[in-house]
Amino acid sequence: MRHSSKHEKPVVRSLHTEVWKCLVWAMSRISNNTDTLARASRVLAQDLKPGVGSRIVGALLHQQDEVLVPEAIPILESLINHPKDTMLHEGVLLLNRLISGIGTSDDYAVTGTSPFDYLSRGLVDGTWLRLDMMELQERLTAGTAPFPVACIRSLTEPEIIANWQELSEFWALTVEKLQKAMTAEQLTTLTGIWQALLLSQAHLTQGQRHLTASTSFATKLATLITRFLTPGEADPETRLTQLSLVRNWWRVLRNVFHNPAPSSLPSSQPTSWLSIPAEIVLSGIMEARKLRLKDPSVKATWIEICSELVDAGAPTLLHVLHTRITTPPPLSDEDDAQETMTVTRQLWSILGLHYLQQRDDVCWTSFAAFLALPFQPITRSCDTWTLEDDELDVWKRVFESMLLNARNDSVEDDKVIESLLAQAGEDAYRRDLIFLRSFETCMGLSEIPICRRSLLLANETLLRLYDAAYGGEKNVALALKLLHALGNMWNLEEVSELASSLSISQDGVAMWLEDRNGLTQSEDHIEMVNAVYVTSLRGLGRHLVSNAASNQQPDLQTLIKLEKLITSAFNSPTPNIAAPQAFMELWRTHYLHRLPLSVCPEWLVTCLKLVSDLFGDRSIGEEASLGTSSPSTVISDSQRSPGNLAATTTPSKVLHREYSRFADLAGAVGFGFQVGPSEMKGEKTPTRQQPQDCETPKASVVPLPWSPEYQSTRPRPPKRHLTEADLPPLGRNCVDDESLEVRRPLKRTKTIAGPSLLPPSSSPVGPTSSPLLADSQRKRGKQPVPNRSLPPSSDVEDDDYDSWEAVILHKDIQDIQQELGIDGDIEVVDNDEQEEDVQDNEDGDDVLPSPTFPLRSRRRERSQTAPELELDDATSPSAHPIPKAEPLRRHYSSSAQLDALQQAYAMVVETEGVSQLPVEDLLKLKRLTSRIGETVDEQIYQQLAKEDDDGGRRVGVRRGRTRGSSMVPD
Repeated sequence: MRHSSKHEKPVVRSLHTEVWKCLVWAMSRISNNTDTLARASRVLAQDLKPGVGSRIVGALLHQQDEVLVPEAIPILESLINHPKDTMLHEGVLLLNRLISGIGTSDDYAVTGTSPFDYLSRGLVDGTWLRLDMMELQERLTAGTAPFPVACIRSLTEPEIIANWQELSEFWALTVEKLQKAMTAEQLTTLTGIWQALLLSQAHLTQGQRHLTASTSFATKLATLITRFLTPGEADPETRLTQLSLVRNWWRVLRNVFHNPAPSSLPSSQPTSWLSIPAEIVLSGIMEARKLRLKDPSVKATWIEICSELVDAGAPTLLHVLHTRITTPPPLSDEDDAQETMTVTRQLWSILGLHYLQQRDDVCWTSFAAFLALPFQPITRSCDTWTLEDDELDVWKRVFESMLLNARNDSVEDDKVIESLLAQAGEDAYRRDLIFLRSFETCMGLSEIPICRRSLLLANETLLRLYDAAYGGEKNVALALKLLHALGNMWNLEEVSELASSLSISQDGVAMWLEDRNGLTQSEDHIEMVNAVYVTSLRGLGRHLVSNAASNQQPDLQTLIKLEKLITSAFNSPTPNIAAPQAFMELWRTHYLHRLPLSVCPEWLVTCLKLVSDLFGDRSIGEEASLGTSSPSTVISDSQRSPGNLAATTTPSKVLHREYSRFADLAGAVGFGFQVGPSEMKGEKTPTRQQPQDCETPKASVVPLPWSPEYQSTRPRPPKRHLTEADLPPLGRNCVDDESLEVRRPLKRTKTIAGPSLLPPSSSPVGPTSSPLLADSQRKRGKQPVPNRSLPPSSDVEDDDYDSWEAVILHKDIQDIQQELGIDGDIEVVDNDEQEEDVQDNEDGDDVLPSPTFPLRSRRRERSQTAPELELDDATSPSAHPIPKAEPLRRHYSSSAQLDALQQAYAMVVETEGVSQLPVEDLLKLKRLTSRIGETVDEQIYQQLAKEDDDGGRRVGVRRGRTRGSSMVPD
């Protein structure tokens, strides 16, 4: 035998296998001697050829002695580990036959064997020996009949249990070797082997309802399943095959140990025995690297198997996901980190869907912990993930289930929201994120009562988000989303509850709309105004319509309660025409001609005045006269009426002249109007100038947001005259007698701001000084006269214009001259000359080319009946005044300036480029031309006024001297 196995001719070596089978048949004839059989099998197993191994195992198990089973296991292992596929296939068939007896009786009969099952008939009857070498080679190459596995006795259940570890390992090795090219028939065979291995360890529960097994056995099964996921690199096709095998083996396991009616246990306890292997298998899948989830087929299979594992029960999955987010494992590259995060998010969604299926068995506190998970900060990026559409849908559905379960447990909604927010711990930003998502979800679920009870939290969140030391751009985005949510809520809120809802959260909303720290971009701020301000006022209009339907008059207290919200958009630094337009529509529709303005607070009248000037709406502007609320706004008959000035302008001119009538009110009247909260009224600038030793709060003066001063980035060239900011207040107590000689008209400059729309500053300021007054006294060589306070009995709110019209006698003028030490004649103009001068003055006013010159910033015209003082006495300091320094003038280049303007005009009207400009650029061009026109108008007015003053002074002196000489006796 030894010589034939190494013969030089292949045909002789092939005959060696057939002769070896004869030895196996001889071994099968041995009976009642297990030791001899065991030793013989070990000898014959040294040369396993195709068909030899199955015959040896059949001969061993034919004795019905379990002692010989351990001798058959090594032979099976040799077949499976053999490098040739034919030997592997023989091992699979043999393994399948050995464990196929699960579920059958112990005394079942096997098919009987004959000698020709072990021997080749051609060898026994001598047929092969009579063939020549070539024919014999062909016959042996074609192969002999395989050994019929049905002749082999299957292992009993005790025998399988005793050798379960080895048999299961053979099965796993077979799967690993066949997974790259496994046929459907092989898959069916291996599936049957896996099921038999599971059934061998299963036993009925006490209730006789389903099968179960020990915990250690569950661990063994899970380890076998997860070993098919290779830890290294794998192409998508290999990953798909591996995941498919895992899914197949898990389904077999689930079918064997499935509990059709699981007992109702707390959510913290596993609902069945399956939860133990399910968590282990799921953990193995989560730890796998390079899963290739970017491939759609791989991802779909992965989600399917994970969903089935979670449905089987994964009580610790939520904790595992939390750990993966907060303390992710060290990864080699960014792709691994991204895939790990993808796995975590997918498992979170799968767990949420499982919670929804088992909603009645899940406690609402578990729901709260689940909902807070997406807002956990990711250690690697120190941020949270952004919920996608499918994730957001899961979040909302779980949130609704949490509320339902809590209500079933008699837990109030407020307690549930507080518990959910408590999941964020001390992280304020995470708390705000969770609150925003909860608020939006409640509104989407029509849980408006919950939103209404959460308005205080919404207000606190908005105030905290605006804290400059608390965040950055992410806070602006979060606040914008919360404001959108509030706007949507107010759009859905019941009209009866709307006013109260607006009042609760108006502090935080007003803080962002005013945006004093400039945190928001222009586009974001405009979006905020449209989202919350316009929506709230429209909702308030619906509330008033509802009241009108029940015969209730518009209530002023509603507007007073919402003062901060209403004035916030007017205090905003970002222009948005939608805000004043919404306010105008509210007033015109529900309050105009129904509510007397005499009872309206100052801030409301101020807002109406702003709206009137902005839109040129005389119906609002005429009624919104500020004289209704402040006696300091009384205008004497000698001045032009603001109403007449407004009547001469169109709405577009009003828009571009920057609230001219109202913008100069603070400087002209002496009252610093503020559009701000009512509690700040005590800090407004008083009407009269206080004495220099008293400190008064300084009103905050800023340009209006819709004005060119705010929008233009090019600084305007300085004027050649002083501005109102350099002048002392117009009260009589701060101007000495000699300052009346300076009768230059006040000029409107870019430094003149409109009424402060922000709350006034509370910081004290020092004594007010007048550069103009100091300069005038310095030129005259005299010290300034200290300010004198008004007597207590005088009205600080009213300028005594009537006293200007009183008749001044010549005797009174002489008395004044004697007191001041002045000699000379001063003429009192007669009535005819007075009428002529008045007519000249009126003509001069009509020459003014633009009504945009600030009405209140002009000099207050003295009555034409008041005498003009001419001091000709040599002793008077003014008789020989120090030559006044001429003001600095720009280099005269009229032709160059005109040429530049003509060239600019030609570029505008003669080219096609302007037609392509956007509306914003065209508006800027409009404002620029308006400023040029205003500058020219002011220069014309200045020169005309100077000529009128100089001409009138010369005529008066000449007439006074003539009359004086005629009065001297001859």
